[in-house]
Amino acid sequence: GIQNVVVVVNKMDTCEYAESRFTKIVNTLIPYLKHLGFKRKNVEFVPVSGLEGVNLMTVDAQKCPWYRGKSLIDILDTVAIPEPEEALQNTNDVV
Repeated sequence: GIQNVVVVVNKMDTCEYAESRFTKIVNTLIPYLKHLGFKRKNVEFVPVSGLEGVNLMTVDAQKCPWYRGKSLIDILDTVAIPEPEEALQNTNDVV
């Protein structure tokens, strides 16, 4: 099953990149994700603005000086992709 989750908190430009808004979203989602069986250490949250491109390719320390994580692309680059045989091991054949 799925082991790691990246939660992309988009539209941060609409709240002027407020750390309090990001923290509220994180604190709201963590209990739900734990309920689904995800471990907190396997969940990453990234504040972004798709419109302005903030934190997508590089971390923008001017707009999000409080964010100490990686950019979205850097996180996605580190995702381990299982071998096809392993990924298909628990699926049924589709006709």
